[in-house]
Order: sequence, then C-alpha cells, then structure tokens
Amino acid sequence: MPYLRLIINTAVALIVLLLAALGARHMIRTKPGVPQRPPSRLVAKVLAPPIQPLRDYRVQIVGFGSARPKIRVDVTPQVAGEVIHKHERFFSGERITAGQVLFKIDPTDYELTRDRAHNEILLLDAKLQGLAVSERNLQELLKIEDDRLELAKTDLERAEELVRRGAGTRTEIDRAQETVLGRRLQIQLLKQKLEEIPPQRLELKAQQSVSRVQKRQAETDLARTIYRSPFDGRVIDCPLEVGEHVQAGQACGAIYATDVMEVPVPLPAGDMDWIGQTTQAATAITAEVVWQASPASRPRRWAGRVSRVEAGLAAQTRTATVIVKVINPPADAGEAILDINMFCRVTIDGLTLAEVFLLPRRAIQPDGSVYVITDVKPTDAATQPAGEAAKLVGRLTRRPVRVIRYTDGEAMILPDGGLAAGDRVVLDYLPKPVIGMAVHPVDRRQDTDQAAQTQPTPHED
Repeated sequence: MPYLRLIINTAVALIVLLLAALGARHMIRTKPGVPQRPPSRLVAKVLAPPIQPLRDYRVQIVGFGSARPKIRVDVTPQVAGEVIHKHERFFSGERITAGQVLFKIDPTDYELTRDRAHNEILLLDAKLQGLAVSERNLQELLKIEDDRLELAKTDLERAEELVRRGAGTRTEIDRAQETVLGRRLQIQLLKQKLEEIPPQRLELKAQQSVSRVQKRQAETDLARTIYRSPFDGRVIDCPLEVGEHVQAGQACGAIYATDVMEVPVPLPAGDMDWIGQTTQAATAITAEVVWQASPASRPRRWAGRVSRVEAGLAAQTRTATVIVKVINPPADAGEAILDINMFCRVTIDGLTLAEVFLLPRRAIQPDGSVYVITDVKPTDAATQPAGEAAKLVGRLTRRPVRVIRYTDGEAMILPDGGLAAGDRVVLDYLPKPVIGMAVHPVDRRQDTDQAAQTQPTPHED
C-alpha cells in the first residue's frame, strides 16, 4: 500500500512538469515581437532664460567703514591751577550743551596778576600827568627867561652906548654881557629839560602798554579758568577730578558733536569712476548707511551724502577713502542716531547707465566668456514621454564678453559687450560642457532641480 501511494505521487509530479514545459514552449513560440526604435541620447536641462537689459540702471558702490564724529575736541585747559569745580555731567557718556561750564580752575593767582597790572597802569597814569605838569611849568619858565634875556640884551646895548659916549666903563659892559650869557644858559637848560620830556613820556607810555598787555593777559587767563563746552555733544572721556592740579595743555577728556557724523569708506580706485566726476557737487551723491548690531537684530538706516574724497590713495591698500556725511536727528527726537565706532555698510549711488545686462558672477567663465544656447527650437513631440509637453532644445556655444564691473554676486555687461537682448545665457554651473552639445534651456531653476532628480530626457539626433 505505501508503495502504491509513492508511485501515484511520482506520476502526478511528472505530469505537472510535463504540462509546464509544454506551456512554456507554447508561450515562447507565440510571444509578440518588440518594436525597434533608433538609438537615442540623453539631453540635460540647464537654466538659460532669455536675458533682457535693465534700463536706467543706477550703479551702486558698496563699502564698509566705522563712524566717527565730524567735530571732536580734546578738553585741554589753557592755564594751570587747581580744579575747584567739576560739572555733574562731565563724565564719559553724558550729554552736554553748548556753553555749559565743565570745570573751573582756582582763579586767585590770575586775579592778583590782573590787579597788580591794573595798579601799575594807574601809577603810570599819575607819572604821565606829573610829566605833563612839569612840561607846562618848564614852558612857562622858558617864556620868562626869554623875556629876561631880552632885558639883559637891552642893558648890554645901553652899556655899550654909554661907553661910546664916554659916560660908561668897560666893567659895566662885561657885567651886562655876563648877564646875557647867564640868561642864555638858563634858557638852554630849560630847553634841555623840555627835550627830555618826550622820551620820558614815550617810556612811560611803553610801560603803560606793557601793563595793559599784562592786564589783558591776566583777564584772558582768568576767563580761561572756566572751561565751557563749545557745542552740544557727548563726553568721550574725563579723568579730571576736583582738587587735582592741572597744567596748561594737559589732556583732561574729550567731547564730540553728535549732530553730524562721518563714515570713511575705503574703496578700490576703480570704483571711483562709477561715483561721478570729482568736480560734481557733493550734495548730489547720495548714500545709505546701515548698521546692524547682530544678525538677529533689526538694521538701522540713515540717509547720507558724499562730502569729500580724501587726497591720494592709502599707502598700504592703495584704496581711495570716500567720506560719507550723516546728519543725525535731534537728541530729543527719540530716533536712533549714528554713533562713533559703529561699523556700517555704506551703499553709494553712482552713475546711471542707459542699458546694462546683469548676470550672476558664476555665469562668467575664468577666461571672461559665457555659455550661450543658440539654434533654440522645440523638440519633436513624438520623442517626448506621454503626458509631457514639448521642450526647447539648442546647441551650447561659448561667447566672449566684456565685463565692465564685478560686484559681490553680479557681473555688469553693456549692450556692446558681447550680448544682445533675448540671448539664452547659461546661468548655472555646467560640470562637463561640450561645445555643440544639445541642451534643454529652461527659464526656472525649479525645472533644473526637478531634472536633476530624474533621468535626462531622451532626444533623437
């Protein structure tokens, strides 16, 4: 019985195998033929939209610089002495107003010098008045002596007449002559004293002028014992303390005006051609100053203008320094102000170009050329997969261009620089470009990204 069951199972298995072999043979003989297609090649998709020039394009020059005050004054006293008063706001960071007394120096020594010079002037005035009185007296005496001389001359003539008549003696003539000589000597002495008065007057006036100068100097020094703020501003530093003895010219702090700030921006010498003519009015060149404390903070912006360009180029970097002026809002306006040492991004408005092409910098090849797709035409719809629209196809060519300026991420090309409106310039990186190969130009980057995730579309030659 077991042998019979084994024989039956073996027979059934052989029958099944035979039927399977016959079925497979029948399927092989009756299979349909595979349609043959000509060989195809793969065509890549590249980002190459038709380019158009920008019209009335304003060139912008970007640079960086740290803000500094236009007006900064070192607080240095002009006289020496002990500090007897310091304003409560004369500390670093405090705001001060014009005319505010920052500190005072002991004025005692300068008051004494002023009073001494004043008294010397009064003393010299008295001497000049006395000299004037002496001059008047001498002039009166001189007139009297002149009259006495005339009388002596008359007596001499009378004595000589008497001698000629025989009524007089020679002794009388000698006595009369001696009297005349005495009067002349007295007149000469008076004239000598009168001649000495003008030099004495000049000397006294010179001494008086010196005393007046000393008095003015003392008054000036006395006024300088009070140091006032020359403008509205802010204190940078103030190491001065009450009771400290300061010397003339000693650094006692610094203040700066906050109403006008400057940002020196170093730029390559080639960028100066895009700012405009050097004779152009500074107020015609506008700029934007932006400061951001951190990447997460809100940027602050101020409108500025180019005020001047510093002379020459920097010795180390060979760059030109453009000074951008920013006028801060009033301190009580509640608006943000540009302060010292803020490192800012400055965008300067340059020349305006009638037409210009802007390309991504990656589109420019190392030799200064670009890839352009030419002979663009639609592909054969029969070669496209079912449900997919027909694409454009063209040939890859290489064209030299003349770039007039590079920025951080763009290249500027004028219409006569090798490109024309409507050219399809490849804007993406091509890993292995071959001149003349067929490519699919697309207008959107999304299409290229999608093409990178799938296999390229087959295209017939």
